[in-house]
Amino acid sequence: MKRQTTLRPQRVVRGFCVESQFRRQDRCQYEPTSGPGSTRREQIVAPGAYDPISARLVQSLGFNAVYCGGYISGAHLAVTEPLMTMTEQLSVAERVVRAVPLPVICDADAGYGEPVHAMHTVRSFEQGGLAGIHIEDQFFPKRASYHAGLEHVIPMDEFLQKIGYALRARTDRTF
Repeated sequence: MKRQTTLRPQRVVRGFCVESQFRRQDRCQYEPTSGPGSTRREQIVAPGAYDPISARLVQSLGFNAVYCGGYISGAHLAVTEPLMTMTEQLSVAERVVRAVPLPVICDADAGYGEPVHAMHTVRSFEQGGLAGIHIEDQFFPKRASYHAGLEHVIPMDEFLQKIGYALRARTDRTF
């Protein structure tokens, strides 16, 4: 049975939700259908894909978006997520983008560094054809102690500065 849902991408950053509503125009090009003041909200279900065939499986199952996560991308490359580079994650995501006419949302780690690095991350992923990314509020490089229940979160003011720089780096305000 084909899912009857409307595409409503939203980018979620731990503790924040930057939400936009889009109408599909063509591959990886979106046009807002309502402004930021819209009260309509919809959850996006975007199963993970790590290569073109898994992305096509997501599409064949009727989903409207694909998620390219750090853990699944790292596992596919036989490397843990904290050791994966931005170039490796972007390469995986670009192959997924080319395989399906669906928006692809990608894990962009902690922006791969400081605010200036987050700007480079946004520009690179946007140029790679992705519909959006999420940036974590973690230190970079990542401290791999999540298995022990520890989170290494940066201070709120630093995170807000990083997100501000990332938002200014976009060339398309819907990214």
